Amino acid sequence: RPTSWPAARRVTIFQRKPGSAFGAGLSKTRGWANVQEVAHRGVAMTGDVVYGHLALEGLHVTVGGIPRLVVADTFVLCIGQEPQAGIAPALAAGRVPYSLVGGARNAAGLDAVRAIEEGTRAALTI
Repeated sequence: RPTSWPAARRVTIFQRKPGSAFGAGLSKTRGWANVQEVAHRGVAMTGDVVYGHLALEGLHVTVGGIPRLVVADTFVLCIGQEPQAGIAPALAAGRVPYSLVGGARNAAGLDAVRAIEEGTRAALTI
C-alpha cells in the first residue's frame, strides 16, 4: 500500500442515506478505493443525516432522528441535483464565503464531469 498522509483538517462527511454503507453505490474498484482512502486519512463518516438550516452558529442537522449542531470553519455541502440558490442569500447575509457548484448551482444540462470539476475548483480555493 502506498504511503498516505492524514488530513490537514478535521473532516466529516455526511450522507442522507441511513446507515454507514458509504460508497455502496460506487463502482467496486475505484469507488471503494476512494472510500477506504478517506477513512485511512481519519475522515469521519456519518450517515442518516437530515439537513436543517445553516446559521451563523453552524449547520443544524438531525442524525438518526437526534438534532445536532455542527460547528466548523468551513462547510462543503454536496446537496444534490436540484438548484439551491435559496441558500445563497442566507450565506451572503452572514458574510459567509460560499460556492454553489454542480446541480446546486445550475441543474440544466447537469453531468457528473461538470459537477466534479466545479467541486474540485471550489475545494482548491479553501
